[in-house]
Amino acid sequence: MAAAPALASADRSARRNQSQFHSSAHPATTRRSSERTRREGRPDVRVVRGARSQSAPSDRLVVVAKMVFFCVAVFALIGFVRVTISSVSYGVASQTSELRSQITAMESESSTLSIQKSLVASPSNLRNEATSLGMSPAENTETIKLADDVVKLDAAGKLSLASSLAAVAAEG
Repeated sequence: MAAAPALASADRSARRNQSQFHSSAHPATTRRSSERTRREGRPDVRVVRGARSQSAPSDRLVVVAKMVFFCVAVFALIGFVRVTISSVSYGVASQTSELRSQITAMESESSTLSIQKSLVASPSNLRNEATSLGMSPAENTETIKLADDVVKLDAAGKLSLASSLAAVAAEG
């Protein structure tokens, strides 16, 4: 029997809290509901209409939206790839143009140097340069004939010092 008074006091405090809650929101309805609660012994339940929920998008609309998103993504990817390829090809064309201009400049310099070399190496130019340096042509010339080479090879095809010295000693 001790449990019944405790249960009754808990029920009363819950009703008191409920009436306090309702009293702050709607004071007129709170009084009526608390009177009904006392009369009937159970809380008043009332239905509150919520805001209308929007209907969920149809499956067809979702599929179409996904297809549109996919198409936009594919077109964006294709555009990105095309821009990348264009920028790479522009870079290659720029480098090719620069290399062609360098080749043209080097060919021009090569022809200029070839002309300078032929002028410097000409016999008349060499004679004039030698004369300006105080040189003169030789009055008589002689030819020196050297003996044949006495270097000898061994059986393995390598130079042999001993065989070469023996050949020099034999010639005398």
